[in-house]
Parts: sequence; structure tokens; C-alpha cells
Amino acid sequence: MKKKTRTLTASTLLGLLATSAQAVVVNTSNLTSYTVSNTDLLQTSLASYTGDDFLQSGGQTTFLNALASEGITVGSASLSDGVWYDHDPSVYAAGGGNFNDTLDNANTESRGSAVTTPDTFGQWNLDLAASPLGYDITQIDLYSNWGDGSGRDDIRVTISMSLVGTPTVFDQVVVTNQFIEFETANTQGAMNITGDGGGLIGTGIAAIRFDFPAIQEANGVGYSELDVIGTATIPEPSTALLGGLGGFLLLRRRRA
Repeated sequence: MKKKTRTLTASTLLGLLATSAQAVVVNTSNLTSYTVSNTDLLQTSLASYTGDDFLQSGGQTTFLNALASEGITVGSASLSDGVWYDHDPSVYAAGGGNFNDTLDNANTESRGSAVTTPDTFGQWNLDLAASPLGYDITQIDLYSNWGDGSGRDDIRVTISMSLVGTPTVFDQVVVTNQFIEFETANTQGAMNITGDGGGLIGTGIAAIRFDFPAIQEANGVGYSELDVIGTATIPEPSTALLGGLGGFLLLRRRRA
């Protein structure tokens, strides 16, 4: 009887490499300002963005458009540019004074440059041409900022990821409707998510999606930055061995 030889295809190997999202630890902080990363994956390994612009209608759009007129990044792009935005809108919001004078006033009456409204999302697709096996995610940080004392700083978010084998299927759930209510005078805050016990949040990741649910404080929360920390996924030594074995078995089958 002729024995069957199993062929390890590229898709099989990707399935071996890609694992689901792991248990996470969520921490929070509430400071007057933050230092954000300018080397995270959303800056160094971003292939494309799909989602909302995070430019709220009404007065807040006017404020953000005014920032844009000064050459400042606003909306979805400002969430992944490695800058902690700290703009004082008090003079501009009141309709008086010189708007240029407010841009360098970094105090507790400051705002970020994006407003996430109810039922909006942002999807950042990572560069699989540079890393075909995807990325290992070790940390995710969200920074809210609405420092004029009227709220809009509470973070409420669902975060999910997709695997290399199914890059459009976001079934790797990191947190669901995760909510942080800040009760201090400073309306800036941060949500820090890491792997439980220092482990990975996920491996073999192709894209990450942030969904902002229907309930958002004051109908829109201000943000300064989103950071996704990680590195390119590399095969484990045992997987590399399987890959070599797969190639050998495939060659053997073709010769049979």
C-alpha cells in the first residue's frame, strides 16, 4: 500500500504561526500631559488606513479645521503621528482673540486633535510586504485629551485584530467595550494594555481595529494618540524546521 505524504503548504505554516489574542492587563493613568511613541507600528509599519476621520460636526470641526490651517495634523491621521497634542482652545472657542496665540499654550485647558464620535472606527492595516508573517503586538496605548474641564476624556473602546491568514476578519478580540471614567480635574487620560504576565497580546497580526461604541461621553471624546507597540513576527525554530521538512516532503511527493 502506498503511504500518503502530508504536504505543509504556506497557508498551513501561517496557521501554525498565527495564534489568537492572549489575556491582557489594562492600566490607566491621569496626567496633565504624556510622552507618546514615535516609533510604534502605526508609524513604522503602516500600510493603509480605513475608517472615520474623527472630525466632529459643529464647533469642534471648526476648531480642528483651524488647527489644520496652521499646519497641524488633525483627525484620524493625528492618532498615529507620534505627537501629544496639547492645544488651548479657550480663546478660539469663545470666538475672540488671536487664534495663533492659543497654539503654544500647553496647560490643562488643552485638547487633542481628533474627536471620536459614537459608532465610529479606525482600522490600521500593517505592512505585510515588509513582514509576511505579520507582527507580534506587546502593548496598545490610547491617549484621550479634552482639558477644558467639560469632559470628553472618558475612554470607551473595543479593540480587535486580524491574523495574516484572514486579514479582513477581526476575530482576535483584545478588549470589548472597555471603559475608563476619569474623575479628576485634569481631563487627560491614558489606557495602557499589555499582555498578561509580560506576554504577547497577539502574534501573526495583520491589522488592528479600534471601535468606539454608541455611548461616548458628551457625544464625542477627544484623543491625541494611539500607539501600537510590537515587532515583526519571526518563525519559531521548530516552525522553521517544519517549513524545511514541508519543502522536503513536497519535493519527495513530486518525485514519487
